[in-house]
Amino acid sequence: MAVVDEELGEADVETTTLLDPPVPRDDIKTHMSNERTFFKWLWSGLRLGSVGTFVLAFFDRGKDPFRLPLVAFCWIVAIGFMIYGLVQYESRRQAIFEGSVDRDRWQHPAGPVAITVAFTVVVLLVIFATLVERK
Repeated sequence: MAVVDEELGEADVETTTLLDPPVPRDDIKTHMSNERTFFKWLWSGLRLGSVGTFVLAFFDRGKDPFRLPLVAFCWIVAIGFMIYGLVQYESRRQAIFEGSVDRDRWQHPAGPVAITVAFTVVVLLVIFATLVERK
């Protein structure tokens, strides 16, 4: 489509190709999707913290020297994931408002890997603490 500038008499040609990335739409569906993702991060953090609370409630207080450090580790990691989810939510919200198509700005592939590793480490530490307590 060509647009002619009346003052300069020049044509400004706007071209788009099929290879151009789609411009994100600022609609309710996109905002709600962003909120759902934030809530998933929040609930994942709370689940991780609940493992720490489980350890605090059900492990023997006298025998287990790893109990309190394990609980603290679980909750520190859980709060870290909640804060990460909030930061991601805000950066994606800002990208939606601005119509940004720069994926590096709002897509961080290390997040799901990090939460998988954190859950695995917590579960392995709980198993280790259980085995130490049983001896």
